[in-house]
Amino acid sequence: MNNKGQVTVFISMVLVVLMIFIPAVIHGINVQCANTKAVTLFRTAESGVKADYNRYIFDEYHLLLIDKDYYGKGEGMIEELIDSSLRANLGDAFTIESVELAGVTSLMDDDLLEFRNEISEYFVYGALDSAIDKVSEYIEGDFGMSDSDIDEMKKKTGGYDGKETEGGTSAPSDEDDEETVQKKMSYQEAKKKDPRKSVSLWAKLGIGNLIKPDSLLFSDTVLNQKELPSYGHTGLFSSPNIDTDFNSFNNLRSYLEKEKLTGGKLINNAELLCYADKLFSSAVTKKNSGEVLRLEKEYLIAGHDTDIENYNFVVNELLAMKFVPNLVYLLNDSEKMSEIEAVASAIAILVPPAEPVIEYLITACWAYAESVVDVYRLLRGNKVTLIKTKDTWKTSLDHLSDFALAKNDDSDALGLSYDQYLIVLMALTPNSVAYRMLDVIEENTVHAGYEGFSMKNAITEFRVNACISYGSNEFYFMESAGF
Repeated sequence: MNNKGQVTVFISMVLVVLMIFIPAVIHGINVQCANTKAVTLFRTAESGVKADYNRYIFDEYHLLLIDKDYYGKGEGMIEELIDSSLRANLGDAFTIESVELAGVTSLMDDDLLEFRNEISEYFVYGALDSAIDKVSEYIEGDFGMSDSDIDEMKKKTGGYDGKETEGGTSAPSDEDDEETVQKKMSYQEAKKKDPRKSVSLWAKLGIGNLIKPDSLLFSDTVLNQKELPSYGHTGLFSSPNIDTDFNSFNNLRSYLEKEKLTGGKLINNAELLCYADKLFSSAVTKKNSGEVLRLEKEYLIAGHDTDIENYNFVVNELLAMKFVPNLVYLLNDSEKMSEIEAVASAIAILVPPAEPVIEYLITACWAYAESVVDVYRLLRGNKVTLIKTKDTWKTSLDHLSDFALAKNDDSDALGLSYDQYLIVLMALTPNSVAYRMLDVIEENTVHAGYEGFSMKNAITEFRVNACISYGSNEFYFMESAGF
């Protein structure tokens, strides 16, 4: 009987413990389930915000981002959307105590690090457009004049600038002897062959207008640059300064001594440059019909507020890019240099020390004229080699003043296209190009109907803090969501 009493007491105690423990366990399971449900629906709410990415930018530019300001509705809109989603899905047993936006990662953070990362993700493990590789083959290292070439020019000219060569143009007088009269007549004949005056006149009239294709139309848009993402992040405009009067050797030499682009800059920014090449329009390549600017790549390079200014800037840049290689080719072509020497010798017949200076100035003039023809051809969709050969040289000294460019409207078999030359120009200032891409994307997005959109509000990740109560239990969450 005593043993049976002890068993009864023991069983009773076990039952009491179970009656206390099981509800506690059930309560704990309910709380855990509630926590799991809350965190799952919290993440779902964040995913709902992510799903509201800017579809136009994704379709056109392959960038995943959302507007933290929700097109003028304010940053609080993200909090409201998450709060509304939680209230709709959690049920009456839960209370949303707070939802707060704790931070964001902007597309423009860390000097466009996020933007560059998204561009990298656009390309599959670096499978870049072959254009970069092809361009790089042409411009490994410097393509300017070597120091030895410039030293040779200095040696031949002996520091003589040649500006006084305009002397000796007067008509023969009765006091002139027969030899002097013959020299002056030879001088006058040579001056007719000297292309510098005609080519200089082209430049003063505006090369851009002279070589512009009739089919090329400019946008009427004038950008408000102070409102653009790039404002304050890009440098001042600078344009190459070729002395197109071709009457000062010192000016020519100073220009040739400037540093030139190297191929390494292309490789280091290959993804950025390929992205710009694929997705933005130019004077030759049309990408889509919804652009605010028609010459987008030209804007990426120049940064002016109108198409026409950007066009003229890029034309001058291309002329500068082509000028030095063309000059180097001429200096190494003995046949063409013989033609130049004959004209220079006749012009300098009254001032012999000026002959080498005049020779180099006429050479520079011819190289510049060839560059004009090169850009003319590029603008019409033809390819032009960076380094000339006898077969790819297009102009002749006797016909430079004719401006007969249409005859040279053809492609070089191994040449680069207009857009490939623009890749080289963009490689000069890749950081400015990246910021100006955001300008173009923003302007086109607003034009497409997304009023109030600003790249300054474009984010790729956001962090949210939330407090959710379930009965007497409170759950605190801090979650990040991004692309």
